[in-house]
Amino acid sequence: ATQLADTLPRTIEMAARFECPLVIVFGFEKIGDEGRSERLLAQRAFAAAAEQAAAAGMIMAIENEPGFWVDGPDETLEILGEIGHPSLKLNWDPANRVWGGDDVTRQDLEKLREHVVNVHVKDYDPRDAKAPWVAVGSGIMNWGEILRWVAAADLVGHVTLETHCAEGVENSRKSHQRIVELLADIQVGDHDEED
Repeated sequence: ATQLADTLPRTIEMAARFECPLVIVFGFEKIGDEGRSERLLAQRAFAAAAEQAAAAGMIMAIENEPGFWVDGPDETLEILGEIGHPSLKLNWDPANRVWGGDDVTRQDLEKLREHVVNVHVKDYDPRDAKAPWVAVGSGIMNWGEILRWVAAADLVGHVTLETHCAEGVENSRKSHQRIVELLADIQVGDHDEED
């Protein structure tokens, strides 16, 4: 309740000052029996957050997270569809799915395409459970393939680097360079296919 009444309005106000049209949030962790009443509470909170975003002319994007109400493609599609608010969308984070023990497929993206408004790019290395986030290209994420899916689906005008690891400045530079290389490969590959 405090987050909806205080934290979210202040976040929206700050986003408005920076002319940011998108606010990314996490959903709610599934706790206890994950029953119908908890699901309804989560839905009502998502709808209330979407109303606040809409009133400010913004989009609220929920990031998928393991063990949360917005996690896998099927449950995400179901809950966003049930709420059905045009200002409530998805920040798709494929690395969070892999971190949660799942694979990421092109079919996942196709299922979610009408809801995706942003894509987080980060890399995951399962060998260190305490520090699993690494520079893009240093982990197990197949970003070359995933970025091709995103480009082919024509969902977003950009992707967002989420460094999320130690030595943030240096790893941000490394990650950015790798993303630029991957995107250049996609553009060259697409151009070659047209010839």
